Amino acid sequence: QSSWREESADSETLVRAALRKERPWLIHYEDRVPYTIAIPRVPLTQLLHSSDRRFPKHTALIFEGKHISYHRLNQDANRFANALKALGIDQGDRVMLLLPNIPQMVIGFFGVLKAGAVAVFTLPTTKPEELIQQVKESGARVLVTVNQFEDIARQAKSQPDFSLEHIVFTSVADYLPLLKHLGIRLSRKRRAIYDLEQPLETGMHLFNQMVSSQSDRAPNVEIRPGDLGVIMYTGGTTAAPKGVMLSHHNLVANALQTRHWIPSVQEGRERFLCVIPFSHSYGLTTTLTVPIALGAAL
Repeated sequence: QSSWREESADSETLVRAALRKERPWLIHYEDRVPYTIAIPRVPLTQLLHSSDRRFPKHTALIFEGKHISYHRLNQDANRFANALKALGIDQGDRVMLLLPNIPQMVIGFFGVLKAGAVAVFTLPTTKPEELIQQVKESGARVLVTVNQFEDIARQAKSQPDFSLEHIVFTSVADYLPLLKHLGIRLSRKRRAIYDLEQPLETGMHLFNQMVSSQSDRAPNVEIRPGDLGVIMYTGGTTAAPKGVMLSHHNLVANALQTRHWIPSVQEGRERFLCVIPFSHSYGLTTTLTVPIALGAAL
């Protein structure tokens, strides 16, 4: 066995040397970074399912001191998927996520995908007129957002001839640790920041109520690797934002390719500090799908 390993290592060294001669840019790859990898033909939701199966009790999310396990994350994503199905969301329907980096963004993202729908991402800093145009252009039927964006959300829903049927509101306080949550609830001044200003109307819902009322079993939806998974509004640094269409296979490839660029990471034992927005094209991979694939804590 020792002799076989040595011969195998020598053979791999020769192959890498030959490839570097043919493709000079490969000399910049670190020694343990593979030149190519096989991309499995699975939907992106498989990354979360796999980490739940392997590391169910490990922490998936840490938010202001609150820890959420991989099992809880997967269950809440299933519940949100079932809630969307209860609203009549079908495969291929668009759901816009206008959220900062809070647990509801991760739950909502995987819930949308588990329902067979398409997650539409735009930055929270998007101007109101651009946001309304993106809702219309993408054909979003549901908008998920924080209470602080109540005005623009209601404005988007009131537009004539729009596809937007539902708004799901959530509070940043919903997933805070108990003491921090109580600190907001007991302060009139702080409640005014995080609560809705107006009563809910037809087609408006609360995220935590939707999640708590549904089954934690994944909906029976067939998701193919080639199915559209994300529409990402991005314009680089200067151009007007355009909706970039990414399939599940694209997203899995991005996650696993990036994961192999950091060969020293250990699955189930890492922690990622998620500063860049999940709704950013770079952030979606490096701070969301890669750590989920690793079973890391976000």
